[in-house]
Amino acid sequence: MNERGSAQIGGLLAVFAAASLLLTAGLLWATGIARQQILPRLQARAASVAPAAGGEAPAAAEAGAPALGAQADSLRALRAQVRLEQEALAARSAELEGRIESWKALQQADDDAHARQIASLARVYSAMKPEAAARVLVRLDEATFEQIVARLEPRAAGKILALIDPERVARLARPARPSPGGAASSGETGVTS
Repeated sequence: MNERGSAQIGGLLAVFAAASLLLTAGLLWATGIARQQILPRLQARAASVAPAAGGEAPAAAEAGAPALGAQADSLRALRAQVRLEQEALAARSAELEGRIESWKALQQADDDAHARQIASLARVYSAMKPEAAARVLVRLDEATFEQIVARLEPRAAGKILALIDPERVARLARPARPSPGGAASSGETGVTS
């Protein structure tokens, strides 16, 4: 390559480097980083070099003042941001508490509807013939079976339970305990004849 080509490439690189530096400095100044962080540091560094070169100490104190002002501004901005975050968290917490209360109300309504359904089924089974009621009750899961039997009229419950497997009926008298399998086997739910 000749000298002229090398000089042109060198010149282009110098222009590119200068443009990059100017663009970076402009962006730092526009975002405020240069005013808040870089400029105070440069002033502090210049003030610390000035007394060694014969400058006066009051000039160094004045140079430190903008740095302190920038730090105070930064601290105020951080406090304002923290305050905004706290307000946002309080609003979110209030929203979540409202949702929890709403969920509790829905859960209570569902529990009430379930209790009404169980009571209604108990009235129906009490009115049925004992054999027919027993055939239906043995097909229910353990929890539903226990809830309905607990709400049957005593006379009807006695007639119906006399027709159901004695092992399953005996479990009604035992305290409730969680079972590992959860479901009863088919031999435990049969109707005796």
